[in-house]
Formats: sequence, structure tokens, C-alpha cells
Amino acid sequence: MEIEGWRYYNHAAVPTCLLDESPNLQPLEDGSIWRLTAKNGGGKNPLLAKYDTNFDCAEETSFWYIIKDGPFVLEELSQKQRHHIRTAQKRCRVEKIVAAEHADELYEVYHAAYSNYDQPDNERSRENFNGRYLHSTEDCWAAFSTENGAMVGFMFCKNMGRYSETVMAKYHPAFQKLQPSNAIHVVVLDYYLNTLGQKFVCSGSRNIKHKTNVQDYKLQHWKFRKAYCHLHVVVNPRFRWAVRLAYSVRGVLLLLDRIPKIHQLNSMLSLYGLSVEYQTRK
Repeated sequence: MEIEGWRYYNHAAVPTCLLDESPNLQPLEDGSIWRLTAKNGGGKNPLLAKYDTNFDCAEETSFWYIIKDGPFVLEELSQKQRHHIRTAQKRCRVEKIVAAEHADELYEVYHAAYSNYDQPDNERSRENFNGRYLHSTEDCWAAFSTENGAMVGFMFCKNMGRYSETVMAKYHPAFQKLQPSNAIHVVVLDYYLNTLGQKFVCSGSRNIKHKTNVQDYKLQHWKFRKAYCHLHVVVNPRFRWAVRLAYSVRGVLLLLDRIPKIHQLNSMLSLYGLSVEYQTRK
């Protein structure tokens, strides 16, 4: 069953509205949200509903998005960062590509990046990756080595109109010296914030699943900032008892975090915990 303004994603119901818009809460109020199903079938209903309110509020809450406001001014970056960017531009050529025409190269970079992760738990198969990304409407930016033409990194971005979101970025670990991340970021930020004149570029929300330095890197070197908001997590009444029980023994579950399924459960419980924290502070 489809619900207007909502979609099924990773066992959860999430809004389809823009970040700076208020979600349609009627399905939560009347309970119809729990009849939402995934588009690919399977009859699965959401375990929880997750949504945000008060995007970019003045209060420093426990949940946020990482955004870069426009316009993008290169001179505002540190001298050291500008040096890294110039080096990256010499070593990499960045192009907006048609993903379907570079299927093998994209998956090679994607798989190599995942193989380098300490605790990967959601790597897509080639078939799943192709089905999700090769024919999407998202922009695909790729970095190629100026020395041998090999693809060394890519980023998918979704143009939302007033702003854009970085959907996924992967860089081949064997070519990190070429600095493909710097090469892609300077092109992407200039395009969306300056050429298109958008309000901001969003690079995702507070990371719950993995320990990563990516957001710190963007905050420190690219002048991104935290856009705070209020996180709400509503558990499906059928599973509320199970979630509360799991949350009560989350300390034990963290000891088993290297088990992929337990890691996914711990990520959900962390999100739930942040929402509980916000509700308690209200």
C-alpha cells in the first residue's frame, strides 16, 4: 500500500517532503502509516516511522544534517585546502556522466571502497547496484585519473530544486593520492551553489550506523555546518514491546555489534534513543 508523502526505506517509513518542509503526519495519527509497503513488494510493513521537524533551528539538538550554504567561495577555504584542491585538479578530471554508460567502472570503485571498510554491512550486489543507480534521475559525477583515464571516484547527487543532496560517494582506495574527493567536491559545490544558485547542498544527517570522519572532514575543510532539527521516531505498535525490550539491553547488544544483523539493530536503537532523549527534554 502506498501512502502519500511517505516511502518505505530500510524497514522504516520516511517522508518524501523536502528537508525544510513539514511532513504529512495524518497517516501517523490515523495509523494508516503501518500499512505502507515497499515498492518492490514482499509485503513488509515498517518497523518504525522516522521524521524531522524544525529543520535548521537555533537549538543545538542531538540530531542534525550537514549542509554547505551558497554561494560557494573558494577563497573562504584555508590556504592548505586550496593547495589540496589544485593538486587534485591536476591529477583528476571530473565529469558529469551517464551512469549506465560506465556500469563496470562505477561498480569497481564501489566494491573496492566497501572492501576497504572495517565493518561493511550493507554492500549491494552488482545486480542491486545497477538496478538502483544506473537508470536513476540523480546526477552522477565521476573523477578520472589524468594519467591513465581510470575512474577513481564518483558521487551521485539529487537535485531537489531549492537545494541538492549528495546521495552516495565512493572513492577507490588504491587512488587516494590523486585526491578524487577534493576534485569532485569543488566541482559539485560550484555547480549547485553557484551555477544553479541553490540555497544549500546537504551531505546527509548525523551518522548513526558507522564511525566515520567524513562529516568532520567536510565541516573542517569545506565550511559545511550542522543544520539542527528535532528527530522523531515512532515505533509500530505491533513491535513496540520488542523495541523497548531490546533498548533495555542495548549495552549487551553493543558487545555483539560485529554481527551484521545485531549492528543494524543497534543502529536502529541508537536512532530510537536520540528520539527518546529529545522527547524527555521537551
